[in-house]
Amino acid sequence: MRELIINHKEIKVIETTNYDLQKYDTIRVNSYGEIVIEYTCYSRWSNPEPFIKKNIPFIQKQLDTLKKTILPTFKNESVVYLLGRKYTVYRSKRIQTVRKTKNGIAFPRSYTISNIRQYLKDWLEDVLDIIYYHYIKKYNLETVSFHIIEAHSYWGICHRSRKSHFKDYIKFNTALIFVPIRLVEYVVVHELCHLKHMNHGQSFWDEVEGILPDAKKKRKLLHSYHLEWLLERLGVKRR
Repeated sequence: MRELIINHKEIKVIETTNYDLQKYDTIRVNSYGEIVIEYTCYSRWSNPEPFIKKNIPFIQKQLDTLKKTILPTFKNESVVYLLGRKYTVYRSKRIQTVRKTKNGIAFPRSYTISNIRQYLKDWLEDVLDIIYYHYIKKYNLETVSFHIIEAHSYWGICHRSRKSHFKDYIKFNTALIFVPIRLVEYVVVHELCHLKHMNHGQSFWDEVEGILPDAKKKRKLLHSYHLEWLLERLGVKRR
């Protein structure tokens, strides 16, 4: 691991080789403010500094966005926004099970990040269950099962099987626990409408906006959340 000075600050640089990359090296900033460079197996960079300097504007933009993003650390005591509500999250050696109040969540000291992730996942599932079936019943939408997963590229996805003996289903991202309820509702409606329209044509958006008139506004707001950073804070790293 190297350290470089950018705008008078030391920033750690993590270098890896990604054998899935075919053409171009990639550069990004992770949720801890570290620069991550993934090289192709054909890369000729022996020193990352020229590559980094070439991408300084992009890196600075990513770092500025990171400062404005409120992310949980789950270390000691943290202020976390979950489903749009502010919570103080901390660990305690005096308890054996999770204790949740109106404004705080206490995890046992023995809880690992995997335990915390599973707790949040179960909580999100309960919330999704209410929202999901509310819209299905109210608008007479098709019913399929849903699952909660960790993915770096989407908040939700609708799967339509081409074979009759396979079931259709919808997947929702665990990171939805970090966005307000109204945006969770938007993702649910978006994916339910895909059961009728498997593309993003005008008929699809007419269907979505017929249920949520402010869908475009919610979609824009959802895009302001950095999905990969949220997942990294839950201990889910890109493979």
